[in-house]
Amino acid sequence: MPSFRSKEVQQLLHNKFVAILGDSIQRSVYKDLIWVLQNDSLLSSSQMKSKGELCFENDHLIEGGVLGELHNGTHYREVRQYRTDRHLVRFYFLTRVYSEYLESILDDFRAGPKPDVLVLNSCVWDVSRYGSSSMKAYRKNLQTVFNRLDAVLPSSCLVLWNMTMPLGPKVKGGFLIPELQHLSQSLRNDIIEGNFYGATLAGLHLFDVLDLHFHFRHDLGNRVKDGVHWNNVVHRRITNLLLAHVADAWGVVIPDAKSREGPWWNEPPPDFLPGSVPPRMSPPRPRWPAFHEDSFFGPDSWGSCETYSGVTPFEDSHVPAFHLDGPWWNEPPPDFLPRSVPPPMSPPRPRWPAFHEDSFFGPDSWGSCETYSGVTPFEDSHVPAFHLDAAAFDGFQDFGRGVAAVPDPSRPPPPPFCNKENIHPRSGRRKRRAHRDKRHRGLVMRRPAFCRNDTNPY
Repeated sequence: MPSFRSKEVQQLLHNKFVAILGDSIQRSVYKDLIWVLQNDSLLSSSQMKSKGELCFENDHLIEGGVLGELHNGTHYREVRQYRTDRHLVRFYFLTRVYSEYLESILDDFRAGPKPDVLVLNSCVWDVSRYGSSSMKAYRKNLQTVFNRLDAVLPSSCLVLWNMTMPLGPKVKGGFLIPELQHLSQSLRNDIIEGNFYGATLAGLHLFDVLDLHFHFRHDLGNRVKDGVHWNNVVHRRITNLLLAHVADAWGVVIPDAKSREGPWWNEPPPDFLPGSVPPRMSPPRPRWPAFHEDSFFGPDSWGSCETYSGVTPFEDSHVPAFHLDGPWWNEPPPDFLPRSVPPPMSPPRPRWPAFHEDSFFGPDSWGSCETYSGVTPFEDSHVPAFHLDAAAFDGFQDFGRGVAAVPDPSRPPPPPFCNKENIHPRSGRRKRRAHRDKRHRGLVMRRPAFCRNDTNPY
């Protein structure tokens, strides 16, 4: 995800009208967007908590807020606008995705300038403040609002549907009045269902969808205590996601963070335009040392050349210009000149030996594979496939046929006072067996043969 700087945001939204419609989370999105248009710092917690103020960082309150009455009802209104000579950003507070108030907003778009980018979200208020059948009404309102946006907005407008962010297990937001506190446990599941309907219908109308629920599902540590809102770090990431989506939709190439933080040859030129690709300049190459014919010079930190004392000139020595009898990696390329420095080439890596399944092969000087003589194949040996401890080896039987395992005649018998693993016998408690149980279908349960206090690795 790219991180946008203030100058890049100003270039991207140059002479653009951005409209943001939604609840208090979208209001924080609006505040962070107009803040990043002016500087690169983050918002403070007090700036994000305030609502309905007359002025916020050079914007103006047009309707609602402190001009009317601050309350948590469904008829709360707040319209804010940030306007300069080159940018216009407006915010409308919504408590329902479609209503008569939304129709008045569409009338503003018909009468005034039409937005170039429309960011829309409304779900938390819709599924919690409008009765028991709020989810059914929410689905119907989603279909209506998308149809109205198709009819009113021009085709050049980029409509971006923001999916609702994940809620906490206990919600204490201002929208959830005391009479609806019993919905705090099930509201997070209703949000997931509402996100599904909103994203599906937006995709059917060919609107863009930004899944904020997916992006921040594992970033719950940045959610504030009320279980609904998020801190300034998350909102700056939301702003970067929105701007990256807008830049991708408009075909604007944003330089990555590494090129911006690198040396001067990776910086874009001063006349860089958002719609053009900045030419990448290669770093300056070091100057090769100059070798003169009259004397032999040696390089000094790729800069000045100093004469070595006591060195025989190249013309007087009988050393050939280059070695031709060695392997191919020491040979010069076809276009090699005697006065130039050949590029170093690494020798070829040795070929790993091939091991076949039918016979046992061993490597011979990393080349051809020869068969070892006198090696007994694994299939002909009587070594068991896995190691058995003493107690398991004594009582090991084939449960499928009921026949005891055949001992190895080549193995010497154990000493009289030791078992087959040369371990002194312990008390008789380790040889106890549990009683057979019909529920286990004839299987025998016994104590584990390994003793924790035993230092023997077997």
